[in-house]
Amino acid sequence: MIAGHSSSHLTHHHRAIPPQANSGPAALLELSDSVRESLAKNGTFGPDADQLSFFLELALGEEVKGAPSLDFDTIRVARLDKLVAELTVCGEMPFTLAPRFVHDMVAAGKLERKWRARFRVDYVMIDEIRLKDLAFRWPLPAASSLDNNSPPSNPSTTALTRFTALPIREARFIPGLYVTSTRNW
Repeated sequence: MIAGHSSSHLTHHHRAIPPQANSGPAALLELSDSVRESLAKNGTFGPDADQLSFFLELALGEEVKGAPSLDFDTIRVARLDKLVAELTVCGEMPFTLAPRFVHDMVAAGKLERKWRARFRVDYVMIDEIRLKDLAFRWPLPAASSLDNNSPPSNPSTTALTRFTALPIREARFIPGLYVTSTRNW
C-alpha cells in the first residue's frame, strides 16, 4: 500500500473539510438541525454539506475501527439519530441530490446500523428516553392532568402520560424542536 493513501473506499479528502474547532454536542446539534432543515425545505444538504460529509466519514470510520468517540448522550442530545435516519430515507426517495452526496446517504445508513448494533434497545427507544427527560426537566403542574377529577399525581408522570397516551402523527421538522413528533390533543 502506498504511504498516505487510505484503503477505505469511503474517503473523499477532496470535499470533506474538518468541522470548526468545537465539535461537541452543541456544534453537532447545529449541524444536524441545519442539514435536516435544508432537506425539509429544499431537498438539499444545504450550506453545511461538506461539514456533514466530514462528520459522517469520521463517525463511520471510528465505528468500523471499534473506537467510537460519540457516546449515546451526544447522539441523543444532538439528534444525530434523526439526522442519519432522514439521510437514509432521503436515499430511498426520488430526491434531486448531486451524485457526490450518494456516498453520504450510504454512510448514514451504515452509521445508523452500527449505532443500532452498539446501543441496541436504547437506540430503538431514544425518543422515549428524550420524552422522559423532557417530562423530568419540565413537568406539567398536577392540575393540568388529563382528568381534572382524578387526585393529583407526580407532575413528571402526568406529563409523560399526557404525551405517551395519545396517538402520534409525524410533524414537519423545525430547528431546535425537542421532540420531533406531535400528539393529537
